[in-house]
Formats: sequence, C-alpha cells, structure tokens
Amino acid sequence: MFPIPKSKIILDLLFGGRSQEHEIAILSAVSVLNALVKMPDEFTVFAVYLSKEGTWFRSQTPLSHSVDVSALKKLEKEGISVSPSVDPKEAVYYSSHSGNTLPLPDLFFPVLHGTNGEDGTIQGLFELMGKPFVGSSVLGGSCGMDKEIMKRLFVSEGLPVLSWAAFHKEDWEENSEEILNKIESHFSYPVFVKPSSLGSSVGISKATDKKSLRHSIELGFSHGEKILVEEGRVVREIECAILGNHRLRASCLGEVVPGADFYDFEDKYKTGTAVLKIPAELSSSMTQAITQMALQAYRAIGARGLSRVDFFVCKDTEEIFVNETNTFPGFTQNSMYPKLFENSGLAFPDLLRELIRLGLEKKLEKEELWKLL
Repeated sequence: MFPIPKSKIILDLLFGGRSQEHEIAILSAVSVLNALVKMPDEFTVFAVYLSKEGTWFRSQTPLSHSVDVSALKKLEKEGISVSPSVDPKEAVYYSSHSGNTLPLPDLFFPVLHGTNGEDGTIQGLFELMGKPFVGSSVLGGSCGMDKEIMKRLFVSEGLPVLSWAAFHKEDWEENSEEILNKIESHFSYPVFVKPSSLGSSVGISKATDKKSLRHSIELGFSHGEKILVEEGRVVREIECAILGNHRLRASCLGEVVPGADFYDFEDKYKTGTAVLKIPAELSSSMTQAITQMALQAYRAIGARGLSRVDFFVCKDTEEIFVNETNTFPGFTQNSMYPKLFENSGLAFPDLLRELIRLGLEKKLEKEELWKLL
C-alpha cells in the first residue's frame, strides 16, 4: 500500500465552483478545512475559492486557523487571482494581476459538488497539469454525474434499477405531448423527475398527474439539458460509503428518513428535519446484499477514492434497487458519508488522510504505467 510521504504535503483545497451546488460546496469546504488545519505537521493547506464565474482566488498564505463561510467567501476580494498552467514542466500558477508565478501544490483536494467540479471536468485539468488529486478521475466523475449513463452501466453489470426514461431538452421542445403520452403509457403515477446531471436533490420533484408531470419536467429543464423520469415506489432510502481505488472499504449502512414527502433539497440543507439512522436497521442478509451491490456499483462507473452509493428498498416487497452513486458526496457536519465511516471506526481526520493517500497512490500508479510505454 502506498504510504503518505513523511515530508509535509502542500495541498490546495478547491471549493465553490460553477455549479448550482456552489453554496453546498462551501459548507463542505468549511468542515474539511477546519479538520486539515488541525494537522499542521502533516499538511500545508491553501484555500482556493472558485467563483460562480469560474475565477480562481487562492489564499495569500496557508490557513493556520479555523474558518467559516464568510471567511471563505472573502477570498474573492482578499485572495490572489490565479490561473494554473497546463504544462506539467512549468507546474505554476500565473497571477492574473501581478503577472508573477506561484508554485502549484503537491496535491489538489477538490471539494466541489455537481457540474464543472464533480463531473470529470476539473479532473481533466488536473490530469493535464500532471498533479495528483483527491477523488475519481475523468471517467468515474463523468459516469457518476450523468444519471442515465450511470443506470445503463448498472444494468450492464446486472444491478437492479427502477424503470426510467430519459430525454433531452430539444426533444421536449419538439415533441412534448408525445413524450408525456409515452411516459403515461409506460409508468403509473407517481413518478419522480430529475435533472440527469445534478446532485444534492437539486431540481427533483414528484409528479402525480399529467399537469404536475409537465410542470416537473419544465422545472427540471431549468436546471439542465437532459431529464430522467423514474418510477415512484414506497421505499426506504439506504446509503453506503465506499473508500478506495482498487482495494475497497465499505462502511456500515445508513438510512435517511425524510422529514418531507421525499428527501429533497430543502430537507437536506435547510429544514434539517430528515433523520439519519446509523447503522440502518436491516437484516444481516440484506445488509450483506446491499454492501456487495455498493461495491459493484462503485466499480461499474470506474470510481476512485470515494463515493456514496444510494439504494431504494421497497417497503412492501423488500426489493433492492440501486439508485445512484455520488463521486463527491457532501462533507458537512450533517452529511451521511463522513458519518457512516465515523460509525465504522474511521474518524474524520483519518478519513481525510486516507483520501489524500489514495490521491497520491492514484498518481503513482499512472506514473508507473507511463514507464511501461
């Protein structure tokens, strides 16, 4: 197993980003940064705020004390505006204002949710720079972001998924009535309507008739270019955290008991009425089956580093369905992923150490492959 180097690691923690999950990423970054600054003998940590317009603002000095949301947002005015070079031989940032250069870190830690951060986009940039980073590479990020592609990969691996249909915005604009009729002929109400490439339950709604279905689809298209319609069941929501590149570690299972009709954005991040049950109350056979499916789903999309795999368990039949994977799940104080591993014996600081180690290991593997070419 590849160990963390004995010398102190310089890392840049990226947060914010050009995503509708921008604010959630800031909340996650607060938790991660406040844990990392308590390990000064191991890590030198710079904060890099990615604005909603895409500009990078790096803290002028390493962080030495705890931060909050307002302190991180101040980087847009107080940080150094930088642009990373994609030439691996340079390994520098260019300062947009002074024209000076700054050395790139040893590792990037992208605490970014959703598009342009979790979907393989920025991971491609890290690959061009030749720098190690925490989390999945381009393949895992992109496959884990698009719910339709993800489900197709699950099906190819024999994993059970709920029935779904997907279509693009241009199809809807040209054939909305035909699409509505097809959905009604293939599904019974209720159905759930989701943007295909967003997380944090952004833009998800429940439709109970044709009128609400049309409204839900229009709402979904306000958040993305492709929609997924999925059959509705009366279910329990079970989640499993996975850690690793090749040798994988699964957490205990947790259950989300929504405070609303379903586990929506408001319930996750605003009202806080949802209850997280850790560990979930399941039979040993069901626990084992779900854990094995979680590992299989992780491998199916090519995930690396970490992912949370979500399941539906039907309350009447106890059928198990894989819902989705999230290649960079929430890392706030109330987030399921770190809580699951904490309950499984891996404290938050040790979880972060392992994620960093896995990022360095992934880069070392790629360097060894290049030597063979």
